[in-house]
Amino acid sequence: MDIDTKRLNKVLKNRTKFINPREFEKSPLIDTIQRAGVLIVLLPTLEDKYGYSILFNQRSDHVPNHKGQIAFPGGGYKDEDLTLLNTAIRETFEESGLKIRIQDILGEMDDFLTISDFLVTPFIGLGPSKPRTLRPDGWEIIESFEVPLSVLMDEKNSEIKQKEYLGKVYDVHYYYYNDRIIWGVTGEILYHFLKILKEEVYQH
Repeated sequence: MDIDTKRLNKVLKNRTKFINPREFEKSPLIDTIQRAGVLIVLLPTLEDKYGYSILFNQRSDHVPNHKGQIAFPGGGYKDEDLTLLNTAIRETFEESGLKIRIQDILGEMDDFLTISDFLVTPFIGLGPSKPRTLRPDGWEIIESFEVPLSVLMDEKNSEIKQKEYLGKVYDVHYYYYNDRIIWGVTGEILYHFLKILKEEVYQH
């Protein structure tokens, strides 16, 4: 039941032919929006029926946005990065100590706009096999940890809550693992990634 990573790579590539992942660039608010790249790191494990866990970071209270929340590794684009993929790879190493190679990137998803005016591009990549060591930087990130994919795929470990923001009501996705809660833009990205797995990879 392991993930067919070749199939996932093909699905991600084909999706960009039909979905415009840069639709927010047409917005008149684009001058206020900052670009960011995050990485959904699939970590091989024999202890999960899907063969993988996913890497998450616990943000500290020192960061300017989304204090204390759980997030994918990643961050804001810098000119020296040249690409958002390089941003995601750099930030993953700085935050968690994991080196992800370009050749291990499987693809990217649609962009997501956060309430803090970041336009986030999620990439999906394969991380190293065990033994591996996670080294959170201790300032921005207080903990790096793995969540088994089977936990995230099990709908009893998630729920949808409605939240109001600026007069509009939104569906917010929550995922639960032990005493941890994954929500916000991370929960939204995770929901869409799992949807791809369930509907376009495993149903193929």
